[in-house]
Amino acid sequence: MANNNNGYVGVSGAYKSISKRYVGASNVWKEQDFKFIGENGYWRLIYTKNPIDMSAPFYVRYLEGYTLNLENSIQLFGANFQDYQLVSPKVGGYFEIVKNPSDLFQNFTNGIFVGAPAIGTLLGGKQCTGIETTLDYFQLPSDLDAISVFGATGTKDYTLSQHFYIPTLPIGTDVIPLLSYGNRTNGMEIVVSSDGRLQQKIWNNDVLYLIQTPINLVTTGWNSYVVTKVSGLTKIYLGGDLIHKVSSTQGLPNPPASTFIRIGSSYKYSSISSGLEYYSVAGTGHRYVYQTSTVLSSENIDKLLNRANPVVILQNKTTLAEITVAEEWMLTVNDTKIVLTIPNTVPYADYNLFIRYFSGLESFKFPIAVVPVNVETNAFFDDFSNKSTLSNNYFILNKAWGGANGGVVTDNVFLRDGELILRANGDRYTGTVQGRDRNGLLKFHTQAGDPELGQPWRNRVGACAVYNKRTGFGSYEVDCFIPNKLGVAYAIWTFFYNEIYPSDPRYNDFLVEGLHQQGSAEDGYYLTRNHEIDIEFPSHLDGGTLSDPSLSNFKANTWRGELQNWDVPVTDPTYWEEYRANLTPVGFNIADGNYHKIRYDWYPDRVEFFIDGVLKRTNVNTSKGDTIPDIPGYFTFGVWFPSSPLPAKPWLANPPRCWAGGVVDTDGGMKADFDTVEMRVRSFKFTPFNEFASQQRNLGETYPFGGYNKK
Repeated sequence: MANNNNGYVGVSGAYKSISKRYVGASNVWKEQDFKFIGENGYWRLIYTKNPIDMSAPFYVRYLEGYTLNLENSIQLFGANFQDYQLVSPKVGGYFEIVKNPSDLFQNFTNGIFVGAPAIGTLLGGKQCTGIETTLDYFQLPSDLDAISVFGATGTKDYTLSQHFYIPTLPIGTDVIPLLSYGNRTNGMEIVVSSDGRLQQKIWNNDVLYLIQTPINLVTTGWNSYVVTKVSGLTKIYLGGDLIHKVSSTQGLPNPPASTFIRIGSSYKYSSISSGLEYYSVAGTGHRYVYQTSTVLSSENIDKLLNRANPVVILQNKTTLAEITVAEEWMLTVNDTKIVLTIPNTVPYADYNLFIRYFSGLESFKFPIAVVPVNVETNAFFDDFSNKSTLSNNYFILNKAWGGANGGVVTDNVFLRDGELILRANGDRYTGTVQGRDRNGLLKFHTQAGDPELGQPWRNRVGACAVYNKRTGFGSYEVDCFIPNKLGVAYAIWTFFYNEIYPSDPRYNDFLVEGLHQQGSAEDGYYLTRNHEIDIEFPSHLDGGTLSDPSLSNFKANTWRGELQNWDVPVTDPTYWEEYRANLTPVGFNIADGNYHKIRYDWYPDRVEFFIDGVLKRTNVNTSKGDTIPDIPGYFTFGVWFPSSPLPAKPWLANPPRCWAGGVVDTDGGMKADFDTVEMRVRSFKFTPFNEFASQQRNLGETYPFGGYNKK
C-alpha cells in the first residue's frame, strides 16, 4: 500500500509539490481536498485529506461513488467491518438468521428454517426473521446439536446468545419460547414469561429446575441475552444499559443422541392429545444466534449483548445535522465492504459520510454530494474525428459479466483513422491484454483443475464504450462494421439496474410493478428491476438451436426485469414475462464486409428496431407483462463474450449455453475460434424524444459506477 498524499507537477524542469487543487463546478473553480491511494496496481482517488489509520479497529480505505442520486448505491471498502463487532477468536456457531441459515464463522454446516418464517422482515425497526405461524422456527445444524454444545453428560461449559423481538408479553402461564432441546423429561428451554422474566427451565429425569432473572427485566421490543455455564456456575446476562446476572449451580440433563437445538420454538402439552407438541409464537422475531462450548471473555459477552451492524451517517456539511442510514438500506455488510443505498428521503446536499459503531468509534469522514438525476435532453453526434472524444464523451467499461470470460477492458477500446475500434480477443489470442472480473479487478485462472491455474486470464476479453450522459426516450444509432466471426456478441444497448431485498422499503412497490421474487430461503430473496433495450448479433431464430446462431439474425430485446415463467409454454394462460427477447431475421448477413446502421427508437409504448433505416421489429407491452422500459439509463456499444461456465470445468464455456456460437473443442469447451476481431464504429447518433420526457421515471441506479472507467 502506497500513499500519494501530496501529488507533484512538473514546473520549469523540476517536480513541485501540489499544495491546492481545484475543480470546475457550475462554472466556478472550487478547491478540493483529495489524495490517491495505491490499490491493486492502480491509483484510487478519495476525496479527503484526512489520514487513513490502518491500525484502527476498523477503517474505510476508499469509497466508490462520490456524486450520487437518491437510490444509488455507494460502496465503502476497508477492513474489519464485521470482525470489530464479533467475538474473537471465531469459535462456536454464529448464525445471522436475519439473512440466511449459514454460520458466519463457517465452523458448522447450515441450519434449517422450518415452516415459513419471514426472512428479511422488519420488526421494531430492525430487519429479522419473523415467526409467522405457531409452527415456524430455526433449527441449528446437526453438527451443532445438544451434545456438541452441552456435552454427552450435560456438563460442558457453554455460551448461548440470541437477539430477539417480543411483540407483547404473554398472558398468564403462557411463555414465549426462545431456545429449546430435548423434552420435558430430559431437556432445556429458554423462554420469556408473562411477568417479563427470562427463564431457563431444565428438566432432569422429570424434575423441573428453574433459573430466572428478576421481574420485569425483559420488556416488549428488541432484547438480547447471554447464558453461560462456567465451572458448574450458570449466569444469565441481559442486554441494555445494565447487565443483570442470575447465578445457579444447576447442571443440564444428559442430551439424547442427535438432539437438535431449536430457535424460536419449544414444547407444550397439546390440547388435542396428552402428548407434547412443538410451538412458536407468531409475531416474534430473531436476528442473531450464537452457540459455543467455549468460555468467553467479558468483552465478548458485551459484544454479544450489544451486537449491531456499523451505523452509516450522512452529516450535512453546512448544518452538521446527521442522517442515519437505516439497516434496511444496507445491501451488503461483510468484513471488507459495505454497500448501501442512498434512501429516497435524503435531501439534496453536500455531506460527510462515515461509520459509527455502538461503542462510539467513528471512521474519518468522506465528502459526498447527493444530487438530482440528470437526463440528457440535447442531441449528440460523434464521427470520432476528435481525438479527445473518448475522454470527453464516454466511459469505458472495465468489468466482467456473463460467465467464463475476461469481461471487457479499457485496453481494447481506442481510436484509429477516425474510427472507434472495439477489439475482442478470442480463444486463439496469445497477447498480453488481461481480462477483468466482476469487480473490475485483474482476473486470473483460479479454478482447481484448470491447466492455466494461477495465470492471467487473457482469452474471451472484449470492449465496450458507454455514452457518459444518462438518456431516455429517443433514437440511438451506431454506424459500424461487424466482423464475420462467431463466438462473440456485437451489441448496442441501454441499461438501468435496481436490486431490491425484502427489508427494503420499496419492495412492495416493485412487486406492484409486476416484478417477481427470485432467490431462495437459504441465500435470500430479492427483486430485480432491469430496464434495458438490446440489439445483439448473432442469434438463432424461434425453433432453432441457441448455440447455433447466425449473423443474419439478431436479438431485439426489451426488459423491465430478468424473469419469465419458464415452467410453462408461452401459449399457457398462466405464462408471464418481465422481458421480451424477439429473435429477428436481418434479411442478409450483417457481417458482409460493409458498414451498416444499427438503430432502435425508444417510445413510451414501444421500441422499434432498424437495420439501415429498415424497420425489422417492434416490441410492445402485452397482456403477458410490461417489457418496454421507462427509466433512463446509459447507452453502451461493443463486443463481449456470452460464455456460461461448463459445470465440470468452469474455466471453459458451456456449449449448449453459448448463444453467440463458436466451435466445440476437444476439451469440451465452446471456443471463440479466432485471435482478435474488431467492431469498427464510424459514428454514433442520439436524438432525444423530449416530447415524451414527462412519461419517464428519472430514478437512481443501485450500482451507478459499476465498471465505468475514463479513457
